[in-house]
Amino acid sequence: MDVESNFRTALKPGDSAEKIEEYFQSQQLGFSFDKYQDRYQSIIRSPSTDFHAIVIFVNVDAEKRFKSVQVQDSYTGP
Repeated sequence: MDVESNFRTALKPGDSAEKIEEYFQSQQLGFSFDKYQDRYQSIIRSPSTDFHAIVIFVNVDAEKRFKSVQVQDSYTGP
């Protein structure tokens, strides 16, 4: 599953907040908006371990229009 590529295919620079939120919902991803960082954020937890997750940041401009997406692996210890 290439999450970052999927976001880049679905969303283009300048896409509205509505389109961004619709995409999250279509993928059944919970999300929140961080008004201090101007970004949407979501976490996909690994079904096979409690120690791995994929963190998604969708960066937007002042009008909440799509700018870019960042996807990072996140690992935690016991």
